[in-house]
Amino acid sequence: MKIIVSTCDKYDHLLPGFALQFNKYWPDQTVDVVGYRQPPRLPWNFIFTSLNPVDDRPFTYYLRPYIEACASEYFVFLFDDYWLTTPVSTQHVALMESVVLAGADKGDLSTNTHYFPHGLYESAGPGNPRMYAAEQTAPYRTSTQPCIWTRRYMLHLMDHKGMSPWEFELQGTANNDKGIIVGLDTQTYVYANVYFKGQPDGYQLSKLSVSDRECLKALGYDAIDEARLDFSGDKRA
Repeated sequence: MKIIVSTCDKYDHLLPGFALQFNKYWPDQTVDVVGYRQPPRLPWNFIFTSLNPVDDRPFTYYLRPYIEACASEYFVFLFDDYWLTTPVSTQHVALMESVVLAGADKGDLSTNTHYFPHGLYESAGPGNPRMYAAEQTAPYRTSTQPCIWTRRYMLHLMDHKGMSPWEFELQGTANNDKGIIVGLDTQTYVYANVYFKGQPDGYQLSKLSVSDRECLKALGYDAIDEARLDFSGDKRA
């Protein structure tokens, strides 16, 4: 299954840390990174595509043509500040993928669906975690927390003028649109959202284990314990 990670010039220094955590806790995956300028050097399994040479338009403006041209009918979509902290359950990912293949528009890998109005999903089977479907009037149906998206549904929510990630999440387009959004009662992609409003988030960074922080410091991130993420290893190809 295709995995897409979105970045921008202000955040792309986070990618080496994202990749380190990702490869530790969800190994053996190929990751497509979409952004603007060439990011710091990444592992071999992270493949970069520049949406535009200059980061000069809102989040969805250049992303929309990329999604339109995407050969995959569905994919995992993530941001560069979603740093994994525990192993991903491949069993739960496969379950959510099967739900999307069966007709859902989004398979939630976070617990966003569970926190807002929802009902029990009819396809929940014996031996599986409980599955829920978001109500049609639930807020944040457009949430960009880790999910498996269908290409059709993401494009349905994107206009051609361009929106920031926050505008995308806060829009009301997804209310009563008959889209099926399904999530589990357990979190599949457990992560630290290491940036908040463009700055390192100390509380979120505290979710990283001591050993992970040491590895990140060795990689080039300075003073993580002080809620800083200055990356001194920015060697661009």
